[in-house]
Amino acid sequence: MHRGEDIKSAPSAAGQQNTRGAKHARSLHQAGVFRRLLVNFLLIGLVPITVLAFLAIVYSTRVSLSNIKTGLLADTELAGSLLDAELQKYETGIEQFCADNELAVFLKTQDPSAEQITQLNQKLYLIMAGHTDQLRMHVANASGEIVLSTGGIPKEYQYQTQNWGVFRAMRASAVPIRYAGSYTLEDRPRDTGITVCSKVSERGQTIGFLLLDIPKAAIESVLAGANAKFAVSYLVYDANGFLILSDALAGQDVFLQPEQRAVLKQAAGGVASYEIEGEQRMISAFPLPSGETVAASVSVDLMVNSANRLTVLVIALVALIGALLVWLSRSMAARIVKPIETICEAMSVIEQGDWERQVTVDSNDEFATMANGINHMVAQLNEQFRTNLERQDRLRLAEYKNLQAQISPHFLSNTLECIKWLARLGQYDEIQTIVEKLGVLLKSGMVFKKEMIAFGDELSVVESYLTIQKIRYRDKFSVLMSVPEELLGCLVPNLVIQPIVENAIVHGVEKKRGHITLAIRAEHVCDMLVVTIMDDGAGIPAERLERILSDELEEGDRESIGLKNVHNRLKLYFGEPYGIRIESARGKGTTVTVHMPFQHQPE
Repeated sequence: MHRGEDIKSAPSAAGQQNTRGAKHARSLHQAGVFRRLLVNFLLIGLVPITVLAFLAIVYSTRVSLSNIKTGLLADTELAGSLLDAELQKYETGIEQFCADNELAVFLKTQDPSAEQITQLNQKLYLIMAGHTDQLRMHVANASGEIVLSTGGIPKEYQYQTQNWGVFRAMRASAVPIRYAGSYTLEDRPRDTGITVCSKVSERGQTIGFLLLDIPKAAIESVLAGANAKFAVSYLVYDANGFLILSDALAGQDVFLQPEQRAVLKQAAGGVASYEIEGEQRMISAFPLPSGETVAASVSVDLMVNSANRLTVLVIALVALIGALLVWLSRSMAARIVKPIETICEAMSVIEQGDWERQVTVDSNDEFATMANGINHMVAQLNEQFRTNLERQDRLRLAEYKNLQAQISPHFLSNTLECIKWLARLGQYDEIQTIVEKLGVLLKSGMVFKKEMIAFGDELSVVESYLTIQKIRYRDKFSVLMSVPEELLGCLVPNLVIQPIVENAIVHGVEKKRGHITLAIRAEHVCDMLVVTIMDDGAGIPAERLERILSDELEEGDRESIGLKNVHNRLKLYFGEPYGIRIESARGKGTTVTVHMPFQHQPE
């Protein structure tokens, strides 16, 4: 089925948006002028005093900060070296144990004996070197299932497979690796740490895995051995930014944030500053060869507190003078901005449609000249707007009358043609009926004396027209009309339904054999009167319908001029949101929907 497109288009809200945008822009401009004036005044007064205060603070803190940086660098390097040495020790133990024949036998035995388990446990505890209260070791088979453990088994291992997480990393490496992750034991909070682990291979085949968990508490114990000169907080993270130890970030979880990565990049091999929870701190980072990084952080506020006491008096003085300058600057800026506020307020009122508003500025400076220029411009625009509005109204009315004039001769021509045809056949009774109905039509408004008529009167015109056409076509069609009584009093443009009904007769009845049904239905939808004219006639060919919808009707194409004229009249009278919509299929019929504003006839 070929469906026509809606000839009308939705109204644009650009006007309202432009109005709001202009008001907003003026408001921002006004605020910007005040801020710029205020800032300039403050800069002139505060800059010299601030510079003096800054020099005093820098001088008093420079020595303290230099000592902190030197000591922090040394502490971070020592702590990182201790942790790396401890991890290397465990890697060596893991590597040696993976080559142990008893471990290979154990992994290949489906039901190991108690003696085998005891012997392996002894070797596991030997690798942990007396740290069994903090460390945990696990032995897993080739499928990743833990078959022997010195402590609780983290839930993370229970759900992993040989192709996921730490097991995938071990399988991809020929040497022991360090894997940062989290551990969740039953009835314990989530913990983080480093797992030193390796796959166990025999003849090139992986037969199991060996894992040594070093939780956060064990790492803290190693770092404490650095005996830092200051009260430092440590941070340990891997190459992916996963946080293993996050004391320096107030216990932050999981991963480093982008801004934290930037700070730590600056701190690698040096010192950088950052702020956390309102406290200013300095941090130094020491990367380990295996990819982990150890960072140490110290509070700057605590270390330089004694030096800052010397600057308190200077800061208080600057604050007092600054408050005075702020008050004076605001007063001066407000006096300068006030005329601008007056002009903007008047322009906002004018923008809302009050063209009689005048801009009044109580001064004899450039602002007064600007106000007089605006008043003169508004007066000229107001006069030009009124002239253009009157011109557009006259043009719209002339075009509307011209479109109406195209419909009346068309209908009268068809009616006279029918009378001529009946006269040749000698059917004088029918001629008398047609002449009577034509007289009714002419008396009821077909001469276009009114632009708007009641919907009921328009339907009377349609009924008279259909009576004439039924005589012409010898009851070849029937009419079904469904119009609620409360809609009969609505106002519609004169002769807006009859041309569409005429088009249905021309395209439906004349061009299709058999009996045709014509239906007319009216509805009140939202704030619109929607009238639908449907027929099951021959339908409008797709190429002709496309020409109707695209303003490409050929001159002399009188069969479809009615539809196009009705649509143009509705747009001229009510605007773009209104018009007609056409749907038609060859051999199945045509549906024309008319959209008009819902208007009651005044009583």
